[in-house]
Amino acid sequence: MSLVRSVLVGAILTTIGMGQSAPGQPRSLSDRELQNLEAFARLFGYIRYFHPTGAVATANWEEIAIHSVPGVLSAGNSRELAAALTAAFAPVTEGVSVVPTGTTVPPLALKPGPYLIEWRHHGIGLTDAPPYYSERVTRRTTGDPGEIDTITAELPGGALCRVPRVLYTETPGVFRLKPLPSAQPVASPADRSVRLAAVIIAWNVMQHFYPYFPAVHTDWPQALTAALKSAATDTPVQFLSTLRRMMVALHDGHGRVTLPWLDTVSSPVGWDWVEGRLIVTDVPAWSSGITRGDAVLSINGRKTADALAAAEAEIPSATPQWLLARALGTALHYNEPLGAIGEGPPSEPLALEIEPFDSPGVTRKVSVERKPWRPVVEVRPQPIGEIEPGIIYMDLSRASSAAFKAELPRMRQARGLIFDLRGYPNSELGIDYLQYLSPGPMSGSPMRVPIVSHPDHRITQWVPSAWPLPPIAPRLTARTAFLTNGRAISFSESIMAVVEGYRLGDIVGGPTAGTNGNTNTFSVPGGYKITWSGMKVLKTDGSQLHGVGIAPTVPAARTRAGVAAGRDEILERALSLFK
Repeated sequence: MSLVRSVLVGAILTTIGMGQSAPGQPRSLSDRELQNLEAFARLFGYIRYFHPTGAVATANWEEIAIHSVPGVLSAGNSRELAAALTAAFAPVTEGVSVVPTGTTVPPLALKPGPYLIEWRHHGIGLTDAPPYYSERVTRRTTGDPGEIDTITAELPGGALCRVPRVLYTETPGVFRLKPLPSAQPVASPADRSVRLAAVIIAWNVMQHFYPYFPAVHTDWPQALTAALKSAATDTPVQFLSTLRRMMVALHDGHGRVTLPWLDTVSSPVGWDWVEGRLIVTDVPAWSSGITRGDAVLSINGRKTADALAAAEAEIPSATPQWLLARALGTALHYNEPLGAIGEGPPSEPLALEIEPFDSPGVTRKVSVERKPWRPVVEVRPQPIGEIEPGIIYMDLSRASSAAFKAELPRMRQARGLIFDLRGYPNSELGIDYLQYLSPGPMSGSPMRVPIVSHPDHRITQWVPSAWPLPPIAPRLTARTAFLTNGRAISFSESIMAVVEGYRLGDIVGGPTAGTNGNTNTFSVPGGYKITWSGMKVLKTDGSQLHGVGIAPTVPAARTRAGVAAGRDEILERALSLFK
């Protein structure tokens, strides 16, 4: 454990566990305070991301947010609110005015210069993570005063703001934003101002840069209101739930919030949702009294349906199938605990009430010790090889590129090929296997990085790209089937979109997760890490993928009896296509 993390955990345990008063003690927000914070949040985003002074580009915005919260909260009327907002941003702004609603905004007085400067965000450059970056760009002035574009907005609490989005400058060029180092001191989330600042920072990133707002139709301003109310009275662990619930409103399957110091591990028991019940699919060798096919009736004293509903309330998802996979903890390419059922402290056994498969109506309580273990959801064949005469199977999550190339001679002679993409593929494998399946050139899913120069998700430009997929000879001509389900997300859906768009084979199983696009990640005060989709990806024909996914052409589902017998009924359904 690092020194910073040790100090932080110690401070939190001292503050919460021993009953001492924390700085910024938890307290509900009054209506006035809530309006003040909402006004601060709106103005914070306009200035932080669209006001192009050099001071804005180099400021520590976590510190500005945290230190400004108390003064903004104390404003008792619109005049005091305007004064508090002005004071919060005055050190880094030029030409910004905040006045009470109904008051005349003073004329904009800026020193003219030969160039104009404004922000241009490629996605948003919060870290050094391509393809996302932010820069300030210049162009020559025309001398027309109208070229100084401003953001004018009514703010909650009775304030009006005017923020220049374009300013004069003496120096031409392109100025790339340098994100702050990741090893910043972590502010304690036991401090109320830290939690409120974290909400404001996180909400603004999505408000201006999340590319899927047109597809999800959510009330994002209401998500800000709810998160601020909750953050005001949260403990640090409760605040993790607050941030997760806020992210739920985005319906983003990539969305997740983690807390590095929270010591929680996943369930040691594997399970899946089968025939409307939670069915055990795998158990560790050290467990007893539970086996494949058993139904789980309760988890740590809570009915399974209630535990599942509680987990789903804090999991962002664009589709029901991905929501279920995340809630069950079966999205196995995520290694960190993300709020799935069955998670808990390493020292706490997993207590289950089960109905054995071979004893319907009988219940039994079992306790499973938590040890390092990664249960499987379905038992699969070897990563690559012949599973029936003339039928080659390849698990895209486990097979290597070298193994695929070695198997190619037999694949050329095969009468059937099965590619298993129930989950996330091995990135080392690449996508060559798709190029062996097509007689002509193909193109991957259209990917769009937003170019943002205006606030409030007014995205008017996109940087397009797509994978070129020329055919590779000799072509694999056997009938082909792809296995997939709701655990297939992102890179998996890039693959399945090509399969669907170019009809490369039968699609067997269930619909995919319905979320694609390179993720973007940032941290907020308190050490909470947030991940989300930073770009938009479509199907190969240009239609919507987000919230839709890739549908199977041959739907197939598991049965409890099949799980108990150790059968892979999805694979069996694919094999039946070759008979």
